[in-house]
Amino acid sequence: MIYPKTAIIILNWNGLEDTIECLESLRRITYPDYQVLVVDNGSKGDDVKVLRERFGDYIHIIENDRNYGFAEGNNIGMRYALANLDPGYLLLMNNDITVEPTFLSELVAAAQSDAKAGLLGPLIYDYHRPDVVRGTGYGQKISWWRGTTPGVMSSKPKHETSGVLETDCLEGSCMLIPRRVLEEVGMLDTEYFAYWEETDWCVRIRKAGYKVSCVISSKIWHKVQPSYIDSRKLYYFLRNNILFMRKNADKKYLGSYFVYFFCVSLPLWCFKPFLAHPLGTLGAVAKALLWNLRHKPAKSQ
Repeated sequence: MIYPKTAIIILNWNGLEDTIECLESLRRITYPDYQVLVVDNGSKGDDVKVLRERFGDYIHIIENDRNYGFAEGNNIGMRYALANLDPGYLLLMNNDITVEPTFLSELVAAAQSDAKAGLLGPLIYDYHRPDVVRGTGYGQKISWWRGTTPGVMSSKPKHETSGVLETDCLEGSCMLIPRRVLEEVGMLDTEYFAYWEETDWCVRIRKAGYKVSCVISSKIWHKVQPSYIDSRKLYYFLRNNILFMRKNADKKYLGSYFVYFFCVSLPLWCFKPFLAHPLGTLGAVAKALLWNLRHKPAKSQ
């Protein structure tokens, strides 16, 4: 097997303990030619200082002056990697992940075996229940008439340890992209800021003629995020769900989508946040709807 240079980009935002655990996990991987770039997205504490002292030359660090969101934060890292690290592959990875030592070798091997490989992700297990595959662990299908991304129900038996499962989109927690595909398709769309940008990226990559796939033999463990109780997160999630559909869905689906959105999705997504923060939830919904009424989506990057 050839081992092309790979840049691993980790976005940190006030998540020092998770990032340390992630980096310690990466130190044990078997892949021989990789470099790690931590992009600190304007953390409030001493995250950058602590990471520099603890990991030294093992990592490159970019210290952003503010939180640029998931999309632009990762784009900053990818631009730096392309300009300074000369990678053949780039891996975007959340900081709340631990990995199996062979995970990167398996991802790169799968990418090298298929000229149409565009975006590849590992099999994702639940960090707190290590033997349980997450609902989105095999990837996700896009339901265009509902505007949702339900997890893939794999037909593979639970003991299956290899193979590549093609899908519509990946969970954004860990994604490997060949440099040539990135240069053709472009980076994450910064109009999203956070949420749905990775789904948009997958759609663009598939439209360019490449595959989006889950590599079963590559394994990671991802910490389950809490429900959307923060009104700011809820705002971006709702706003960007509508934005994603406006940008990517065929017009024939938009009617059914909006009916489903207002009658099913919106009540489901807002139920728990409303119980905790009723005014904040109502404000987030109103703000998300008004933004889309006033905003004309930019062309996909």
